[in-house]
Amino acid sequence: VDLDLAYVTLREFLYSPLTVSVGRQDFVYGNGFILGGNGPNNVAVNTGLNNIAKDLSKDNTVNDGVKLIFDYKPLTLDVIYYKNNQRLFTGNAISDKTTSDVYGLNANYQLGDSKNSVVEGYLFARVDGNDVTTTVTEKGDTLFVPGLRVSTNPVKGLTTSAEVAWQLGNKTVNAGGVDQGENRTAFAYQLMANYA
Repeated sequence: VDLDLAYVTLREFLYSPLTVSVGRQDFVYGNGFILGGNGPNNVAVNTGLNNIAKDLSKDNTVNDGVKLIFDYKPLTLDVIYYKNNQRLFTGNAISDKTTSDVYGLNANYQLGDSKNSVVEGYLFARVDGNDVTTTVTEKGDTLFVPGLRVSTNPVKGLTTSAEVAWQLGNKTVNAGGVDQGENRTAFAYQLMANYA
């Protein structure tokens, strides 16, 4: 038996708009561009998909954590925290990365127009990951990702969305006994259209 989800949801917990979810759960937002399943680094351990079609697995979206949902229709705020067990591909073998802390804030605003338009902004952070391989030891690994997504249905049956994210952070690499800091910076965008 492989236990996939195991969490408790407390609705209107201490405060009418607040829902609290605690336990092993999915953390997927928007189109899954930053947090979501079906990515190339998914892990399909103990299944026939491993090393064949890992992108069909959603194993990496399930984590042990807490999700606070503040429902202020039309605005919904999600505050999340979970422990991340990340796996990195080193080029030779898959090495386990020790757990790190993931924090996030996601704001979803439904405009309420006839086109079902939605604006979503977020900030996700991963802090204190450690990767121990045969050649490199990384400590103080931080990753911050602010982003924005908009979606709308301009005509009946057509759904469009656009998302942009900026990746920031730093890591300390020990090369030859000397700690060297490296900055991370990257941009990514996603344009999607679906007609049914």
